[in-house]
Amino acid sequence: MADPNSTTQNGDSRMWLLVGLWGLVFATVFGEGLFAFIEQQWGWGLAYTVVGLAGIAVVDRAARGKRLSTIYPPEHLASATIILVVVLAITWVLLGYDIYDRHRNALSGHLVLLIVVLVLVGLIVALYLGSTGSQIIASTRKTAPLPAVPHAATPTGKPHEVIPFDYLPKSPIDNGWKQGYPSNPVPPDATWKVAIGAPTAGSLFLDLSDTGCAIDFEVSPNASLSTRLVCDANFRDKTAMLWVRVRLVTLNGRDKDWGFIKFDLNEGQPVPDKRYKEWVLPIKPESLGNGWRHLDISLRDAVEKTWGNDGWLLGGLLAIRLRGHLSISPIELR
Repeated sequence: MADPNSTTQNGDSRMWLLVGLWGLVFATVFGEGLFAFIEQQWGWGLAYTVVGLAGIAVVDRAARGKRLSTIYPPEHLASATIILVVVLAITWVLLGYDIYDRHRNALSGHLVLLIVVLVLVGLIVALYLGSTGSQIIASTRKTAPLPAVPHAATPTGKPHEVIPFDYLPKSPIDNGWKQGYPSNPVPPDATWKVAIGAPTAGSLFLDLSDTGCAIDFEVSPNASLSTRLVCDANFRDKTAMLWVRVRLVTLNGRDKDWGFIKFDLNEGQPVPDKRYKEWVLPIKPESLGNGWRHLDISLRDAVEKTWGNDGWLLGGLLAIRLRGHLSISPIELR
């Protein structure tokens, strides 16, 4: 099971970048404005001061819960960070040299030079923390932080809920499941079979003539607190698909939304698909033979790797969606 603190660590690392680096950009601009006023360059002083204060206000708003992706696209954040470090370094070198040149023989000049060096070291540390901050923060934590959302304690090994298929060959639609796509309902000739050769008794085989339809199961309030999905599954062909629909929240809980995560039996990086309000997350679960796989999915990790790129955290599990030629065991929500 993945570290439950990973989402909080990611938020801490993001805060290092947001306040320590982006905030420093606008603080530097504001400082340039003060320096321009000293030089009696009123136009430049006013412009720098307004831009600096406005930028600091934006960073403050982001730090209090506004998603960073609304300020700068997440896919460009890494390159933007490097550019900011270089720009800040050049700015402080030029500013520091100018002041030092004016006070070359004074003690204040040497103090300015020392400050410039310290700022440059700080920028390097900020860049380093931007890429490895979560590991550093994790190693310095003495106690586990509070989880982002309430999580009911359950005895070890006991799931919040088990979604069974013990009613087969009756339809799941008559046993708690709903149409996934009301505009493309399950065809009348759909058959719901017991999966032969499944490693777990009571497994379902979806044998649908229309693989474009799907079925959804909305979980109970107790099961919505689950952070793990455990089952055995056989993705019989490319039509077989498995999703979870999750509740999304920001770190301060002010913003809320929902979204899908589609688990793809593949390798590679998570990919967003905004057409369907979903992320596709490649997984490589343990093989059980005969095409069967054992899935033990951390929903916190799944959200962090997908919707977490937009600043979201797991707020709860809402539903499970099945589609295509998929065989699946009773689903445990832990």
